[in-house]
Amino acid sequence: MSAWGGPKKRIHAINLSFILGGLLGNLVYGVSWTLPFLIVGAFFSSIFNPIINSAYIAIFQAKVAPDFQGRIFGIEGAISTISFPLGQLIAGPLADLVFEPGFQTGKLHELGFIYGTEYGAGMGMVITIGGIISILVGIAGYLIKPIRDIEEILPDHEQVVLDAQS
Repeated sequence: MSAWGGPKKRIHAINLSFILGGLLGNLVYGVSWTLPFLIVGAFFSSIFNPIINSAYIAIFQAKVAPDFQGRIFGIEGAISTISFPLGQLIAGPLADLVFEPGFQTGKLHELGFIYGTEYGAGMGMVITIGGIISILVGIAGYLIKPIRDIEEILPDHEQVVLDAQS
């Protein structure tokens, strides 16, 4: 992003990265049975995160006055920090206690051709669900007008000009 600068409308980088990361990353990773596909899925599920982060931070920096940026970024950091362990607290038990036994007992047997029936099939399904959610978030970003048009709706904050003699 440093060399490229991203698209003119940064919201496109965010929404498209959610869609592509879910599609090329999580979906591929979730249904992969071989190392080459796992590597491809892991690569694409990771490569879009810096694009999303840099684009939304650039939007925040353009739209939020410098006096408030510390507060806004502090709140954003707190939300981001707490969401990661919460996701793990949900994903682990969901895979181990719901999906994994479902594949082992045959309740999810019809999905065995996608995920297999061995250990790890439940986590593959959780990763796939995460990919679907990521794709839906990107699509929603395009369908919800206030999100899609956020860069036009919110005015940029006024630039602070420092006097050289100060």
